[in-house]
Amino acid sequence: TGVEPIELVPPPAVIRATLTVSPPAYAVGRVPPLETELGPGVDERAVTDTPSLIGSQALLRLELNKPLSPPTDEARRASWVRTTFGIDEESAPQFTFNAVEPAVWTLDWRIHGTQTLALDLVDEHGLGNTEPISYRIVAVEDRPPAVTIRQPQADEAVLPTAVVPLLAEGRDDVSVSSIGLEAVVNGATTNKAKPDATSQPQASAPAWSHVQPADGPMARVEAKLDLGALKVSAGDVVLVTAVAGDAFELDGQTHE
Repeated sequence: TGVEPIELVPPPAVIRATLTVSPPAYAVGRVPPLETELGPGVDERAVTDTPSLIGSQALLRLELNKPLSPPTDEARRASWVRTTFGIDEESAPQFTFNAVEPAVWTLDWRIHGTQTLALDLVDEHGLGNTEPISYRIVAVEDRPPAVTIRQPQADEAVLPTAVVPLLAEGRDDVSVSSIGLEAVVNGATTNKAKPDATSQPQASAPAWSHVQPADGPMARVEAKLDLGALKVSAGDVVLVTAVAGDAFELDGQTHE
């Protein structure tokens, strides 16, 4: 009888995954880059603990237990990337393969949202990974800044000549770029005519404002509002609003 050799080979697997995330340009110097190990994709390490800002650039380096070569044809490779990483065409990262290191793959993409990669590895023998391999890179939107008036803490009734101390605080997940206070006088009006039904409401320009630059996740602004300088009268209502801006600027969009 003849002797047939049997080759025993391990199924394909990831032995190491390294993720590097660089923040968007406006957040450089304010949000540190992220570099973390995600393991083989079969345990809790495969999910990032720290969310990354949308607009960041991600680079994932996968080290495999053996060389796995993608198709050389570009059309077939695009389909192979979607199947291998379990992603749709719109969110497909840029795949890089170096024949010098055939057991190392890299994925590069701009973060548009939380990204899940469910790997389907197949070697030259048709063997696939024996347990699910999945990575999840959590993303978060840069929210507009939040502002709070600390002083006064409630509505106040004061004289038309009063000087009212004001204090406000602003917070942002990246950086507050400006913070200020505005006052609008809303009171008795001398125009008693009924408004035109076709007219659009107009935003009132502030009768007084105080704005200052800021740089940091939290900022404070203090000012004194001299009601006498506004020439208010008894019965007028002065509405004070805190305003803040942040450093967000992505694809021509800002937080207004």
